[in-house]
Amino acid sequence: MAAAEAFQRYQEAKKAEGRPSSKPTLVNLSTRAKTYPNAVPLDEIPKQLEENPEFFELMKRIVTKEKS
Repeated sequence: MAAAEAFQRYQEAKKAEGRPSSKPTLVNLSTRAKTYPNAVPLDEIPKQLEENPEFFELMKRIVTKEKS
C-alpha cells in the first residue's frame, strides 16, 4: 500500500537526520468499537495501514480533517 510505504520512507528519513528517538504513539480516544488497537506506536502505523482498512480510513480522515 502506498500510504504504508510513504510512512516508512518518512520514518527512515527522520532516523537518518539523527534526531533522538522516542516512542511516540497515536492514541484514539473514541469509545465506539473498532478493529484496531486504541494505541498504535508510530513504527507500527505502516503495518496497521496495510492490514486494517478501518485504521486506514481513520488516518485518511485525520489527514484530510474530515468529520465522521
